[in-house]
Amino acid sequence: MSDADIYELYIEDISHEGLGVAKLKMDAHASPIVIFIQGALPTQKVKAKITKRKANFWEGKTLEILDLGQALNSRCQMSGCGGCPIQSFPYAEQLKIKTKLLHTALNRIGQFEKSLLDACVAQITPSPKIDHYRNKMEFAFGLDQNGEIILGQRSFHSSQVVATKNCLLMPEGWAEILNSVQDLANQSQLKPFCPDLSQDHSARDRGFWRSFILRHGFTVASQEFSFFAICLTSQANKEEVHLVRKMGQTLLNLYPKLAVFIHEERKANDVLAQGEKRLTTLTQPGLEPYLELPLGEKRFVLDPSNFFQVNLDAAQFIWQILVKFLDDIKTDTWSLLDLYSGVGAPSLLLASRFKSVLGLEINPKSVRCAQKNVTRFDLKNCTFKALPIERLLTNIDYADIVLADPPRQGLGGKNCQAILKIAPKDILYISCNPTTLARDLNYLSAKYSVQKIYPIDLFPHTIHLETVSILTMKT
Repeated sequence: MSDADIYELYIEDISHEGLGVAKLKMDAHASPIVIFIQGALPTQKVKAKITKRKANFWEGKTLEILDLGQALNSRCQMSGCGGCPIQSFPYAEQLKIKTKLLHTALNRIGQFEKSLLDACVAQITPSPKIDHYRNKMEFAFGLDQNGEIILGQRSFHSSQVVATKNCLLMPEGWAEILNSVQDLANQSQLKPFCPDLSQDHSARDRGFWRSFILRHGFTVASQEFSFFAICLTSQANKEEVHLVRKMGQTLLNLYPKLAVFIHEERKANDVLAQGEKRLTTLTQPGLEPYLELPLGEKRFVLDPSNFFQVNLDAAQFIWQILVKFLDDIKTDTWSLLDLYSGVGAPSLLLASRFKSVLGLEINPKSVRCAQKNVTRFDLKNCTFKALPIERLLTNIDYADIVLADPPRQGLGGKNCQAILKIAPKDILYISCNPTTLARDLNYLSAKYSVQKIYPIDLFPHTIHLETVSILTMKT
C-alpha cells in the first residue's frame, strides 16, 4: 500500500448509495476532487485508501475513523455488513439525512426548483419501530475465515458475506433458526455459492448453497405470527433435493413456529435471491403453504416468495395517504389502473371506491394470490393480469387514475410515455428510490403537476426511503 493512496479526509455529505462524500483540493487552480468513501459518514474525519481513480471522481475505503463527528458508536455488532450505513446516527439525524437526499435528487435529477420542493414535499413520517421492524430478510451463504459456512449479508459491492445472525433489523426468534441452518449446511459438505469465479465455470461449479430467506406473518386464518422459510440453491440433483428436504423437515420438527419450508433453485450466475424453480414445499401438519399480512383494513394472502412491504407498521401510512387523497374525489364511476400490482395491495383496499380496478403484474404467483384476495374480499370489479407491464400498457386506452408501485429501477421512460398516452386524471406513485422517482417525475411533468410528495421512513438505519407522490393533470 502506497502512502500516495492514503488521505485524511473530512466527510461532508452522503451519497444515495450510503457512501461518504469528501472533497480533496489537489491543485489551487483546479476544482476539488470528489471522493466517495465506503464506511464513512457525514461530519466524520477518516483515514481512507483510494481504491479507484476516475476522470470525474475517486472511490475509497475507510481504514480508520479519526473523529466520529456527530455519529455515535455502533449499536449493532454486525455493523460491518454495510446494510445499515447510517445506524450510528441518532434517529432524528437519520431522518434529516434522508430528507436532504430526497430534496437533492428532486432538485438535480427532477429539476424541481427549491420553492416547489418547499411547497410539495411533506415532512418525513418516522417509522413507529426502528429495531426488529422487518418481516422479511434475505441471508446469503458464505464462508468465514476458518472455512465454515455462515449466513449473513454481502458486503457493499462485494461477494464477501458478513455474518449477521444478531441483526437488529430482524424479528426476535430468527437467530436460532439461522444457527440451525448453518449447522445443517456445514454437515452437508456442499459449498456455498461464489459469484466471483472466472466466467468459464458454470453456475453449478460455483457452489450449491445460495440464500436463506426468512419472513414472518400469519398462517391462513390464524391469529399468531409464524415463520416462513425459502432455501435457495443452485441446480440440485436428486440426492441434493433429498438433502435439502431433510433439512426442511428437521427445521420444522425443531421449530413449531416455522410454518412453511420451501426449496427453490436458481441457474443464473448472479446473487439474486429469487428462485427460478420450486422443488420442495413442506408445512406443519394441516397448514396451507401461504401466509397472510395485514395492510389497512384487510389481511392479504401471499406466497412466501411474493413481494410485500417489509415494515408493516410504517406501511400503514401509505394506505392512509391514498385514502385521504381519494376522500376528496367522487370516484365511484372511475377506473383504477394498478401497475406492479403484486398480490393486490393497496389497490384492493381502494377497490370499493372505483367502478373497476385492473392490476398488471409480471409475476404469475403474485397474480394468482391477487385473484385469491379478490375472492376473499368478495370484490366483483377487479381483474389482474400476468404479463410484462411494458407489453400490457401499450394495449390500454384509458384509466381515470394510475397507481404505480415499481421496484427500485422505477417506471422508466417507456412506461412513463405509455402513462402519458393513457392520460389519467391523477397518478399515485409509490417509490422506494428517490433518484428514479425524480427521473420519472421529470418525465411525467410534461403533462402533470406534482401536488404532494410524502416521504415515509420504512427502512430505519438504511439509506432507503419510501415516498408517495400525488400527480394531477395540468389544466
